[in-house]
Amino acid sequence: VVSAAATQRTHALGAALGVWVWFVFVHDLLALGALASADLPGAVATAFVLANPADVFRVIVLGATGTTDAGAGAALASAGLSVPVAAAALVAWCVLPIALAGLLVGRRSV
Repeated sequence: VVSAAATQRTHALGAALGVWVWFVFVHDLLALGALASADLPGAVATAFVLANPADVFRVIVLGATGTTDAGAGAALASAGLSVPVAAAALVAWCVLPIALAGLLVGRRSV
């Protein structure tokens, strides 16, 4: 989507790096800070996880390995997010941006 929306290659690269930094670092820090500072319901933790494809992948891996007895695995298990729901979210994170990029490319003038 970033590449399809950008007008220059350098803008696409810069925006892609910014998106990566957001999903890998900033989103997790904000989510952990919010969850640690307030007693939020499990639905909020689930929403934070589903809003980040890296976290969705992490949930799938933790669910597949059965690591839910301590740490992040226990927090995710208490949020009620199952592996099939996480897998569906990951598929959506793949399909929707590709569809949006296709629309953006289709609207470009050559």
